[in-house]
Amino acid sequence: MICHFTSVPLEYADGSICWISGGQGLANLFAFGLPVSVCLVINVVFFVITVVHLYQARLKSRELQNNVSADDWEQVTISAKISSIIGFTWALGYVAGFTNVAAVWWIFIIINSMQGVFIFLAFGINSRIRSLLRDKFG
Repeated sequence: MICHFTSVPLEYADGSICWISGGQGLANLFAFGLPVSVCLVINVVFFVITVVHLYQARLKSRELQNNVSADDWEQVTISAKISSIIGFTWALGYVAGFTNVAAVWWIFIIINSMQGVFIFLAFGINSRIRSLLRDKFG
């Protein structure tokens, strides 16, 4: 028993599995579900605020450049890049924690472990680097 200040029995690594157990799923909810969902909600709020501010900045930029049409696909790309660093992969981890389906766990583990690769591809490989690689390798 790890947690003595609540009425939910909370155990970790009971011998057969290395996961939170006890309380017919309540321990899983309190020790995993609530913290992850709070983090996800906070991340979604910050993501929406960031995307809205980027959109407003783009509109102001268009006004200053005499309504030069900008590519909306670039806005979607920027939003996808931001979502890769905010940690939206944990939404899949949340689903995996409660469904306990092996395939979902594997997908979550693979995607979450490749977050550094996604960040590198999103922010490290810019147009200048792509041009240099194209010149070097053909």
